[in-house]
Amino acid sequence: MAVGSAVLFGTLSMFLYPLAIKTGLLHLDTLGAGLFFSGIIHEVA
Repeated sequence: MAVGSAVLFGTLSMFLYPLAIKTGLLHLDTLGAGLFFSGIIHEVA
């Protein structure tokens, strides 16, 4: 169950976080987005 949850949330975050930046929900430049994604997605997966 724990492994499945980590895979599910990691996969969702790879699609939803870029969408959130593109729509303007997260106001980050390319450097900020890279640091945010690398820290958050790595910790979930």
